[in-house]
Amino acid sequence: MTENIKRGGKTGLITKGDASTGIQPLPHNQRLHKSCLLAKYRLKDQLQKRINTCIEENFMSVLNEVKFYLAQQPQIVFERDYRHDNRENAHAMHAFISNSFYFYLECDFVFHYKIEFAFHDCAYESKFRDLLSRFQLNKQIKEVALQPSFPIFYKAVLAIQDPKYTYLLKEQ
Repeated sequence: MTENIKRGGKTGLITKGDASTGIQPLPHNQRLHKSCLLAKYRLKDQLQKRINTCIEENFMSVLNEVKFYLAQQPQIVFERDYRHDNRENAHAMHAFISNSFYFYLECDFVFHYKIEFAFHDCAYESKFRDLLSRFQLNKQIKEVALQPSFPIFYKAVLAIQDPKYTYLLKEQ
């Protein structure tokens, strides 16, 4: 297989390694490094590490409460924990989407954790907004408008994501 790569200032086509340049393709399992793992082990700013830890813990706590409320009306949801999965997105940490609520945690290029959320005809919107108030730093949480629209985005996620990450959310 031929690949066009750029590494170390050299660009070229290689076929299973190029002896003349010493350039080798990256193994599949080393292509992406998770930003959140780098943040935990390489970030020197101890305050930012503590902020990231609080954001991650609060995200998971809020998500558990959100799922409790949404389970009152059974629905198909997509949920995926990307924190130790480097196959797709180096910045994604956790994603959740139902037919009425979107919740996403990521680690940006400078190792700051960020949250996005969106609503669509959500019966629990005011309750969820109260839960989201746990995130006191506004720059780390942002309401977004899913494109082209929430329902189309939701259906596209269910259609293209691996079905093992979708399930029926209902009361236990």
